[in-house]
Amino acid sequence: MICSILITVYTHNHTNWDMDTEIKIHPEIIFEAKRRNLSLSGFRLWFLAKNYDRGNGNIPVKSFRRYLKSIGINPKKASQWIDHAINQKLIIKTSGFFRLTSWETGAKIAGCASLKRGVYLPISNFVNKGWLSWVWAAFLIHFRNRPVCRNTLHDISGIPPRTQYEYERKASVEIVANFADFGSVEDDPLLAIDLSLSEGHYTKAGRIRRRLGNSYLPNGVRLAKKGRLKQVNAALRISEVSSQRPVYYLYCESDEEVKRKIRNNSRSGCAKNRPDFLFQHFVHLSEVSVWSAVRC
Repeated sequence: MICSILITVYTHNHTNWDMDTEIKIHPEIIFEAKRRNLSLSGFRLWFLAKNYDRGNGNIPVKSFRRYLKSIGINPKKASQWIDHAINQKLIIKTSGFFRLTSWETGAKIAGCASLKRGVYLPISNFVNKGWLSWVWAAFLIHFRNRPVCRNTLHDISGIPPRTQYEYERKASVEIVANFADFGSVEDDPLLAIDLSLSEGHYTKAGRIRRRLGNSYLPNGVRLAKKGRLKQVNAALRISEVSSQRPVYYLYCESDEEVKRKIRNNSRSGCAKNRPDFLFQHFVHLSEVSVWSAVRC
């Protein structure tokens, strides 16, 4: 009797969902699964199930199928997605319920070694055509408007530069061009000569410049709270992590941040690989930003 009451209440709370209700995803799971040629529909279904769940990891099959239909997923497609998720062991069907795998288990199945903060986006954008463009917008929000080149994005996501651009166009992501300013040629002619031998540096109006990667301003997505992220990543740690190359932090917004990152970089890895300059945000002009180069 108690069980039947609980199920009735649970089902009642999951009816008439708005198409604009947000869903929390980890975009790196989607793109790592895509890189490994895994079924994305299974992961899509799993994210929808995680969003539908209210904390105990078990959801009623019938009410969940009704929910999928209410957000525009027809029963035939829903069955296909569910089968893929079951085959990938993202969900396990028991008597009348789906048991959902944890965040860390789902990340392992996709091949992720760690997760960033989750991102919220409208469910309608996640289930409709062009959904990967919005997952890409969710992925870009992690860079918090800092410059990043397309080849770096390709390396960490597996998405080719041309596809990145198409995703951004479809999701109306704003793109800002960034330039580093190293000072005037007149004030530091030796630096100008030295940097002229380095690829990408040039002079303009008597200033030493370098083109940095773009920064990206996605719309319609927002960062989720950290929640259990620390515990999830602890569970995902593997021995190879300690052998990975150190991460150096290059971009700063304030003098205090510059000082802090110089200290942090000095403690990271081999000295010969440390950057010679950090870049502090100086000015933003329409679709262009200039960053002042600060010698470490």
